Amino acid sequence: MKRKTMKRFVVVLLVISMLAIAGCGSKSTNTEPGNNNVGEPVKIEIMANNYGTNPPQNDFVKKALDEALDTDITLTLGSADYATQLGTRIASGDFPDMFMLGSEELRKYSKMGVLLDMTPYMDQLSGYKELVDADTIKLGLIDGKQYSLPKPIARKPAGILWIRKDWLDNLGLKVPTTTDELLKVLKAFTENDPDGNKKKDTYGFTGNDLTAFNALFGAYGLTNGGAQFISRDGKAINVLDQPEMKDALELIKQYISSGVVDPDVMSNTVSQLFEKASQGKAGVIYTDWTNIMKDDKVAIWKNANPQADWIALNPVAGPTGVAYDGHSDIGAPSEMFAISKNVGKDPEKLKKIIEMLNYVSTGEGAHLVQFGIKDTHFTETDGKITITDLGQQETNYTFLYQFTGRPNLEYLKVKFPNQVQYIEETFRREFIEALDGFIVPPDGFNKADSDRYITEEFIKFIYNKRPISEYNDFLKTLDSTFNYKLYKESAFEQLAKLGYSQ
Repeated sequence: MKRKTMKRFVVVLLVISMLAIAGCGSKSTNTEPGNNNVGEPVKIEIMANNYGTNPPQNDFVKKALDEALDTDITLTLGSADYATQLGTRIASGDFPDMFMLGSEELRKYSKMGVLLDMTPYMDQLSGYKELVDADTIKLGLIDGKQYSLPKPIARKPAGILWIRKDWLDNLGLKVPTTTDELLKVLKAFTENDPDGNKKKDTYGFTGNDLTAFNALFGAYGLTNGGAQFISRDGKAINVLDQPEMKDALELIKQYISSGVVDPDVMSNTVSQLFEKASQGKAGVIYTDWTNIMKDDKVAIWKNANPQADWIALNPVAGPTGVAYDGHSDIGAPSEMFAISKNVGKDPEKLKKIIEMLNYVSTGEGAHLVQFGIKDTHFTETDGKITITDLGQQETNYTFLYQFTGRPNLEYLKVKFPNQVQYIEETFRREFIEALDGFIVPPDGFNKADSDRYITEEFIKFIYNKRPISEYNDFLKTLDSTFNYKLYKESAFEQLAKLGYSQ
């Protein structure tokens, strides 16, 4: 009897011991950042465009995120041909867990059944919804389903005109305020030796591709054809149909035929544009402030010529007094991320991705992906964030982890304290409101082919390869060959539902 009792006691002890061991090895259900689960971290692959930037070998953002979230994040970064690279992955069936995509890809891949409908999970994305407004979130909807998570819209583009003030002073010229005055200045910059080196080795103006002429199109209240639907007095119009578009093309043609425009303007890369500006090859450029006024850029052109003085030029007015630097698509998110439908089959991974998206949207997680490690890359005193010298050096890549975006104006002013005047300058300006981001192209219309044709013909017009008298023929071909008439009808119908009458 005593022997049976002893055996039972031993069995109970063994069971208790096994349960204790199992309990020690089980995962915690606490998913708050900083309470890491015991066991293997959740692997998450995220594919995005790197925009020419890669994380350093010592990727402190990844390390901090992985430690806070109990993840193993892998960034798979594409390049300038990112959309094609993503398409190859999708076509092979090897889907990243989360990936960046544009409006066209959103529509395409949602129809293919590649994307997870996030509608049932939106209540869990409290941090994301705190950062991104409801109207922007709706831009990720397709047929009422939330197939992507848009970032906050960067409503203010940074492209404006910049001019060499020292060249103006050397030639006794005033800052131009109209398109006619600008052309006269550009002729002087090209022909009158503005840098005083006794050589005719300068051009008045440079830029890269058709965006170089955004301010000239803007002088007629129009875009360069990249955005085709704009708001004017609360109504939607198609810029290609406006009679003043021919006048804008004629003006740009006049600039080019006058010999004041860099002959490589259509092929310049952004880096080549800056190289020409910094080396004193042109006196007016159209570009983003980050390409000429960041500290490292200023150091380069100041080193090349200590007398150089680049200043922001107000948009020049056209014949009716209209003046815009360019356009801002108010219907297009800066970027958006989608989650693979396959992730829906892995509740633990999906839960972790949601946790990650909330974490990088607010609080310490947002500070991490925006500014780096606290007290190393930035300091915070009474709510004011200051970037350290090390932060200026090491955080140029952290934007790769801003999956849900950032409050752009506030972020830029903190990140670039020496450029606040240029940042505020850009944000205070009025830009043409483009509406293209609201439009879903109808079936039977290939927008990529249409856009390519528009660009090709615009270039022919301004370089006198096709007479502008044939502009109406161009529109007829666009309507018939490219089915643009169908696109316009659908676009106006969609915009009318949003309150933009025709």
